[in-house]
Amino acid sequence: MTMKKSTAIALTLMTALGAASAAQASVSYCTTVGTAKLNKEISLATKYGNTAKAAALEEALANIETSCAAKEMQEAQKKVIKLEKKLTQAQNELTSAQAELQKAQVVGKNSKILKYQNKIAEKQAKVEIVTAELEQARATLAALTS
Repeated sequence: MTMKKSTAIALTLMTALGAASAAQASVSYCTTVGTAKLNKEISLATKYGNTAKAAALEEALANIETSCAAKEMQEAQKKVIKLEKKLTQAQNELTSAQAELQKAQVVGKNSKILKYQNKIAEKQAKVEIVTAELEQARATLAALTS
């Protein structure tokens, strides 16, 4: 086997392995540092005329970026769902506290009225906080989908 053939086979294997391992590498390379390392390797391969390796690395980088974007979107969707549930729970707690206040007002117990007024204020604050977090999470998700 000639040197050119063995080099071509090695480059083909590297290309295949680079693309195949991109999905595995995406877990550790979903960072700026990881992509910077890949970009540096691409630059070195290009600088030394190793176009096959550069192409394989560029393909791996594209796969990693796609995988990272999908992972980010999935995490953003999970966060929105979690916050929607949290908001529903906070609203239910607020409604419950308001019902308890009405009961206390019917009975006319001032200590209970004050207690439930304070609870309502706490629950309203919680609803406002969770609503703001949910709006932010939805904005993040919208930015990722556009």
